[in-house]
Amino acid sequence: MLHVAPDLSGVIPLNAFEAQAASVRDLAAGVMDVFGVAAAALAIVVLLLMLGSLFSWLRQDLAITFADLTDNITDAVIIGK
Repeated sequence: MLHVAPDLSGVIPLNAFEAQAASVRDLAAGVMDVFGVAAAALAIVVLLLMLGSLFSWLRQDLAITFADLTDNITDAVIIGK
C-alpha cells in the first residue's frame, strides 16, 4: 500500500501563525493607545474650558456681589443724600 503525504502548501506553520497573531495584537494595542491618548487629551481640553468658564463666572459674580456691598456701605456711611 502506497502512503501519500497530505498537501501542506496552504497551511501556515504554527510559529509563523503565532508571529502573525502577535503582530496583529501589537497593531491593535497601538491603535487603542492612540485612541486612548486622543480621548484623554480631549477630556483635558474640555475640563480646562470648563475651569475657565467657572473662573469667568466667579469673577463676574464677585464683582456684582462686592458692588452691592460697596453701595450698602456707602449708603450707611453717608448721611443725607
